[in-house]
Amino acid sequence: MRTSLFLLTVSPVTVLSGVTPPVRPLLPPDNANLTLDGAIDLYPLNFNISDSQHKGWTQIDGSVWINAFIHGSNGHDYYIASHLMSYASDIEGSKPVYRASVLDLTDPTIFYKYDRIAPENTTFWTRDGDFRANFEDYGMETIDKNPLHGLHTYSAAENVEFDFDFFFTSPILLNAALGSYQVGGGFGWEWSVPRGCTEGSFKVNGEKVDIVPEKSFACSLNSRDSVVPINLTASTTNVWVSPDTGLEYPQEWIIQWEDTELLVSSPRPDQVIEADDDTGFPSQFSGYVNVVATKAGHNAMTVPTDLALPNFDAVFIQNNQESDSQDPIQALQGVPYAIRKVISIAKIKIHIIVEPVDPSNASSNYRFKLTSSVMGLGIIGAAPLRAVGFQTDNTDVRVMDGVEQEKDEPMIGKTKSRIWMSTLEELMKEPNSIGDVAEFLKQGWEGYDEKTSKVVRISIKSAGAGSAEAWQNEQAWGVQKGRWTARVAFRKGSVSETARILYDYVA
Repeated sequence: MRTSLFLLTVSPVTVLSGVTPPVRPLLPPDNANLTLDGAIDLYPLNFNISDSQHKGWTQIDGSVWINAFIHGSNGHDYYIASHLMSYASDIEGSKPVYRASVLDLTDPTIFYKYDRIAPENTTFWTRDGDFRANFEDYGMETIDKNPLHGLHTYSAAENVEFDFDFFFTSPILLNAALGSYQVGGGFGWEWSVPRGCTEGSFKVNGEKVDIVPEKSFACSLNSRDSVVPINLTASTTNVWVSPDTGLEYPQEWIIQWEDTELLVSSPRPDQVIEADDDTGFPSQFSGYVNVVATKAGHNAMTVPTDLALPNFDAVFIQNNQESDSQDPIQALQGVPYAIRKVISIAKIKIHIIVEPVDPSNASSNYRFKLTSSVMGLGIIGAAPLRAVGFQTDNTDVRVMDGVEQEKDEPMIGKTKSRIWMSTLEELMKEPNSIGDVAEFLKQGWEGYDEKTSKVVRISIKSAGAGSAEAWQNEQAWGVQKGRWTARVAFRKGSVSETARILYDYVA
């Protein structure tokens, strides 16, 4: 089922052909030290952190990651991943693996990756116990004899060429509380260096690009096993299916604990590493993601002041706590009770693009594109929606010319709708076509220039023949007090309802 604009659910879109560049603020590297000036000695650790970089008395195997967030001398931002793993690199017949990737964050359509199986019985350690894994086209090793100074990594594979040092200039992050935990009947440990200084270079299209250290940092994750958050909901609709294995990888996740919520989304779906079955290496999604954090009692994210109609491109999350309930309006439209309740607890993400149909023509009409996703329900929660054919991911594209279009909606019947752009002055002068309730659309715009400030106007009405009482839904979308806002005025017979829907700016 396809749904109208007012239900804010619209069909899956391919991410590869038109990827929205993530918004990445400048985060300089830390210039502190790994051990917090010796304070790490006060923690009751039951392992020595240097053992991950130097093979001493304990058996060391596991996984070492370097994830570098780099600003290049060519002006682009990049995410470079370097990973080496063997859960038992000294066991006869074992097959360690290594892999690397380069993603252009400024233009995420540019992405290269590879993974390799190392020769059998490969060891990552020298006879003296130093961490040094060197292969024909890849390597990772300690920078010098000090195991906690940093790591050096390089890659010489086609399109994935880099050579840089990652210094442990950031205080250590002990994962799983104190960095150790019981897993699989054994002892596991995991620690990270979240923002260390990065120096070196890489290649783009064969040309050398220097890393700008003051605008770049890297993370290191060293562990035997991984920790999985327990309050996590993965999207069941926004998924990518691997053409190689047929496995499905969610592209959006919601992580919740106490009064904090993280919305995690991938700007590119195929950041997946898949090794041969006989390596024992699991297929997994590992890559760059965008994260939006929401904490109760904190101000919502507002729309940047330089982002305004008529040219508009932004992603928002509907703020259910601050928005008015849409249940009375949906009930009058005939949306079933069970569906209304499911929608009321969902997270709705929308991506709005307003752009000229013909950029070369100054008098061109504008195009309105709305891509939306209903998230946070999980497989069981989304079941009632799927049972009635309700699409939880959809895209609707309309020319903003005010021309009426007819549509047949399975849950609410036939509708006629129009969409156009108007100035606030034009909005204020509109006749109240559905009575006094239409005045609700004209409220809350104080402080904006009526002649230059613009809003998106949407008008929807029932069009089905029969005894059902007709209804009309009028909407005005725009920025009010820094927030993207939808004002809705609805009337069915003598019954009128209004709703103000607020959105948090994401990117």
